[in-house]
This record gives sequence, structure tokens and C-alpha cells, in this order.
Amino acid sequence: MMKKGQMEAMGLVIIVFLVIIIGLFSIRFMGGDSDDNDIYYSIKVNNLVNAIYKSDVSGQSFSSLARGCCDGNNFDCERVISFVNGTINSFVDEKALFELNGIGGAACITPVGDCDEGVGSNSVFMPGGYEIRANLCRR
Repeated sequence: MMKKGQMEAMGLVIIVFLVIIIGLFSIRFMGGDSDDNDIYYSIKVNNLVNAIYKSDVSGQSFSSLARGCCDGNNFDCERVISFVNGTINSFVDEKALFELNGIGGAACITPVGDCDEGVGSNSVFMPGGYEIRANLCRR
């Protein structure tokens, strides 16, 4: 037979074990979705940036328009902004922010969109030291 002290210790061990199991399940179900969502949004925003970069705009490559914009051609900047707005609105349902930067990180255009914080894309570097990137806000 177990003594009273041994029974209390065994009860305490069972209670601690149950609390640990419940804690593990609650962490899994409460925090597990954010990792999956971050991966989903990361893939989505990287695909968006790559699709924009590899696109042709009225028979001209996006990268050549972007270089022209960064070199001071306002007509190219208007075409870039128009194309990016149309692309973002047709490809994503979330709020997005698109940036086109020149050498040293100087902005070539005012960032397009209204997502200050979110999942950011990898930077896509273009010849001449130019870079494009985007943020995508979670719904």
C-alpha cells in the first residue's frame, strides 16, 4: 500500500503532466497558423515581384521601363506606376506596397500601394543597380 505522502506526490505528478500536455496542444493550435500564413504570403509576394519584373509593357520589358524611370524619364515612370497598379489589383486581394529603388536605395517612384507593414519580398536586382521589392499585408 502507498502512504499518504506518496499518493499526494503521485497526484501532483499527474497534474503537472496534464498541464504540460494541455499547454503543448494549446501552443500548437493557437500559434501554428501564423507560420503557414507567413510562408503562403511570402511565396505570393515573391511571385508577384517576379511576375512584374519579367513582364512586357506595350512591347517593352518592365526592366527597361524601370531603368528609364530611375534615369529621370517621367513618361516611363507613369507607365511603370500604371502597370504596377493594374497588376497588383488583378493578382492580389490584399493590400500591397511596391517599391522601385535606384542605386544606393534612392526611390525612383513614390511607393505604389498602402501596405506599410507585412510580409516583404526578396529584392530583385536589375542591371544598373536598380532594385524592386514589395510588401503584402495579411488579410
